[in-house]
Amino acid sequence: MLNKEIIIRRLALIKYLFQKGVEMSKQAETISGFSILSFHDSIEMFLILAAEDRDIKKYKTFSFMQFWDNIPELTMRNQIEALKDRRVAIKHRCQFPSKQDIEISRINTLDFFIENTFKIFNLNFSDISLADLISSSEVRDLIISAEKKLADKDIYGSLCDSRHAFTKLFSQYENSKSQFEYWDSLLDIGKEIGDDYKNLVGSDIKMGARWFEQISLTTNELRSILKYTALGVDYRKFVYFDTVAPKVFFYCRKDGPGIEARFEEQEYYEYRKHLRSENADFCIGFVIDCSLKLQEFDFDRSQIFKTREESQAWLESHEKN
Repeated sequence: MLNKEIIIRRLALIKYLFQKGVEMSKQAETISGFSILSFHDSIEMFLILAAEDRDIKKYKTFSFMQFWDNIPELTMRNQIEALKDRRVAIKHRCQFPSKQDIEISRINTLDFFIENTFKIFNLNFSDISLADLISSSEVRDLIISAEKKLADKDIYGSLCDSRHAFTKLFSQYENSKSQFEYWDSLLDIGKEIGDDYKNLVGSDIKMGARWFEQISLTTNELRSILKYTALGVDYRKFVYFDTVAPKVFFYCRKDGPGIEARFEEQEYYEYRKHLRSENADFCIGFVIDCSLKLQEFDFDRSQIFKTREESQAWLESHEKN
């Protein structure tokens, strides 16, 4: 029997692949058919996990449907076999399913996971959190909090936690790539433009101060967007996230060291925007996606740069020689 933590983490990966299929199933008909491949692959990953948990060593020789013969607890054999046939039609005959077949496949895949996650692992599929895939403990805790608040119908609180998690995710990643600890990031796209232009033109609109201000604001905004997109963030999804998630501002704490996050007031937010559970659910998924993209490739700056102590020791040794 596998360790429970391993099972939960692998179930989170399976759920992630399933949800990618769900997203794909909602796209244009020419693309949505490929969701069948994700549904099938996520089920196959589940079957392999079940076999490993039961120490069935010969599972590598099984055909897809033979898992049901060797693990009697598995349910929904007929429905999943129909899903398999749709996959074969796509991959080997280039026959794409109808929208109705895609919807049936989505429903059957979800039902399969709900029934069999409990039967095989004694866990609720709905309780499997994709946050377990996030490596940063601080970001992970914020997303878990966002999920709990959404479950408790605290949509605004969930949106705030997602915004905080997103900000924390990228600030941590950027700080970890700073050449001199907390500044001069290796990820910088050029240098941020300040208000030095005022020394040249002052604040007189007639002298072009307005134009310089607009150029500075636009350039700095482009730097931020370019940084996100260069790191793999889907810009269209970012725009949606940035629109629906409450704005956050950071201040030095008055009662001690550290930074305090303050969010757009709920009353003001509700005055301008609708609070919808689907918006909060999207934001949670978006932050998880961003986190996984950053985790695809990472590096430690200490492998590149020497510490100040190491550099000083090298300098002293060089001066002696």
